[in-house]
Amino acid sequence: MSDTPLFMHDDFWPAVEKGQFLRPRWEQIAAVIDDTRDGPDRAAAWHEARDRWIGHAIKTLNASRTPTPMNLPYCLGCSEHFRIIAPYKQDTADDVASLGEKFRVIARQILGEAITSDPFVGHVVLIIDDRKVAQQYLDYFGVNAGAISGLCIHAPFPHIMMHNFTRFHLRLVFVHELNHAVLHKLPIPTWIHEGLSRHFESRLLTIANMRFANEVDVGRNRLWREIGIADFWNGSVFYDTRASTAYLLATKMITRLLKRDAALFTQFMLKANRRDAGDAACREIYGHPILDLARELLGPGDWEAPKIREDKVTAT
Repeated sequence: MSDTPLFMHDDFWPAVEKGQFLRPRWEQIAAVIDDTRDGPDRAAAWHEARDRWIGHAIKTLNASRTPTPMNLPYCLGCSEHFRIIAPYKQDTADDVASLGEKFRVIARQILGEAITSDPFVGHVVLIIDDRKVAQQYLDYFGVNAGAISGLCIHAPFPHIMMHNFTRFHLRLVFVHELNHAVLHKLPIPTWIHEGLSRHFESRLLTIANMRFANEVDVGRNRLWREIGIADFWNGSVFYDTRASTAYLLATKMITRLLKRDAALFTQFMLKANRRDAGDAACREIYGHPILDLARELLGPGDWEAPKIREDKVTAT
């Protein structure tokens, strides 16, 4: 009788041609692990499956790669909770993993463990430096590589895929995607997602403070007086040329809430809903409408309150 665990049988790991990415049958693997493993044994089984996938991914990525001083082979950077597959020197890949650990600590301090629980496979990050290879990988998920720099893939095997950025911006993209990975289960408004991303970037990275140094005081920006803040509340402003101004206001709002009371902020995060831009949660936790917070930063004006969206969003 074979000693190979059932979830590692070849039936769940389809053979692929050389240079093709392995696509395990994660749903079936998950069902077997859930039925046969519990507690620490369950975690160990998932880590075994994860490591098999990682090994194959590195082999695939290096299969057609000719290493040069500017074209390094893919390696695996490791820390306690992170695995980083990247075409970097080993110490650089390990450094990215260490940055992930720092993010994890700060995120747990700010948001609490209820929000920032680790994925069952740990934090797995795939960094690809060739757009064609990135597109080959993303075709399976129906994603256009040219439209993104990072992508959080939540199921059935949670991991982050990153590409299409300069080495200079690697850590910014990494922290940004980690933030989205942590928050994806919460039905929070876009302004909270993006404001927290900037907050974490500024806390962890000197480059972030250099990059954002030229942003003006939010209260002096004429954009909001010209267009109002309705698109800020509904999130659309973050996806066009107005995004940099929207990031600034969102970050200022997050920072102000955190300075008031970090414990209350965690409660606010657990209740905030994009349906009303967090207004009901703000009234319940802080005792005032979310519009009051915006007014503190924008100054006097005829500012719009969030409108209730028709679609009902609930936590998953």
